[in-house]
Amino acid sequence: MPTRKLKTPQDNVEWLNELLDCLNLERVPLVGHSNGCWQILNLAKSTPQRVERTVLLSPGPPFAQLRWQMMARLLPVFIRPTRGMFYWNLQWLTTVPLDKDQPNTLIEQFMIGAMSFKPEELGMGLQSIFTDDLRQINIPTLLLTGDQERVINPGKVLKRARLMPNIEAEVIENAGHLMPVDQADAVNARMLRFLPA
Repeated sequence: MPTRKLKTPQDNVEWLNELLDCLNLERVPLVGHSNGCWQILNLAKSTPQRVERTVLLSPGPPFAQLRWQMMARLLPVFIRPTRGMFYWNLQWLTTVPLDKDQPNTLIEQFMIGAMSFKPEELGMGLQSIFTDDLRQINIPTLLLTGDQERVINPGKVLKRARLMPNIEAEVIENAGHLMPVDQADAVNARMLRFLPA
């Protein structure tokens, strides 16, 4: 987690570069999910020499705006963070049936993250739709989106993604926004075929 507020896209770049420096990683493949897709493409746009290739899972920005339904669903979770509210929100994001009366590691992780989450610390207010910037990102990229994605319009994402000159884009069947959970085997197999051994 950053030790200071990230106020600009460049702040995000500097934070990720500092993180890579601390890990002694010069050039790496990066995998991002949801908000993480904007983070790594923002880095790839600014310092492409640090990014070997990218995998984008369920991206919104930088390709398309979040649907208003997503914001409407998130607000009650942060105002009244009950277990039932978390289940209600996560069930909308996944194709996997959730039972709120049974322990669930996914729910527990989501609740812990949401209770300590400060959007400004990860610069979420800075996220924007990339325009011609996408054409400048020539890093090999794999984009996967679910056919039951509700957070964004997957058709808009795929259309905008075609602006990137070195992209492979696919739709994963029976997958929502939590695609790595919904279709873990299919997503992992596809990523392993794309990422260097």
